Parts: sequence; structure tokens; C-alpha cells
Amino acid sequence: MVVLSENQTTRYPSNHPFKWGGLLRGRPSYKEIDMKTPLETAELIQTAIGALGKEGERSLDLIQSKAKAVSEYDRVMGLATANLKAEGMAATLIDKIAKERCHKALYDKIVAEETLKAHYCRLSTLESQLNGLQSMNRYLQSTSRSENL
Repeated sequence: MVVLSENQTTRYPSNHPFKWGGLLRGRPSYKEIDMKTPLETAELIQTAIGALGKEGERSLDLIQSKAKAVSEYDRVMGLATANLKAEGMAATLIDKIAKERCHKALYDKIVAEETLKAHYCRLSTLESQLNGLQSMNRYLQSTSRSENL
């Protein structure tokens, strides 16, 4: 946590919801940020849970797609290497020429790997959004309880 003195301001622009009067003074009050009602927050939580579930269902397909692409690349690369050795190609050139011959399989492998990485990032982002919404919901519930007392 960064502690700012009275003279230091945050790096947020003046219209940013996390800039509270130019100074970072801890938690913002209910009036300082645009909060949702508990019902709206609950609906957003349900939406985030649904999106997380849908994204989670894609995991197996993306993992299988990556495995097939890696397997295909290894197979094609092995065949190309064996063919070049059989042709009597110089050992120093075999790897480079084999890679050039199986560029399509390498492309498919890279796309599958990066798609899976992007999928995991999306899952992480959805989890973070859900955590934020749950924190917001707890805050709203605690303030609504204190207002009812």
C-alpha cells in the first residue's frame, strides 16, 4: 500500500472514480463513487458467474486443440527431418529446412498455444471482476445494514 502525504496527489485523472478530491485518503465514501444498488450488484455477479462458466466450458476444447496442434507439428517435423536425412542433406541444414517445410504446422501450433494462453487470461480477468463485484456487494450490504439501524 502506498501512503501519500497531504501534498501528494494520485496519478489518476481528475474524472477518474478512484481520485477522491485529489488525495488518496483511504476508502471512498458511498457518495464519492458511482455504486450500484445491492440488486444491481447481484445481477452483475450472476452475469459474471455465467460468463465464467461459459469460458470454463471452453477449456477442454482449447486444451485438446493445443495437444493436436503440438502432436501434428512434432509428427510433420519428424517426417521432414527423416526425409532430409534420407536425401543426404548436410546435418547443419536439416533443422532449418525441416522447419521451413512444416511452417503451416508450426503456425497452427503457435496459434493453439496463444489461444489457450488468452483463454487463461480471460478466466483470470473474469475471476478478478467477480471478486471486485463480491467486495462491492459486501460493502453495499454493510452500509445498508448500518443505515437501517
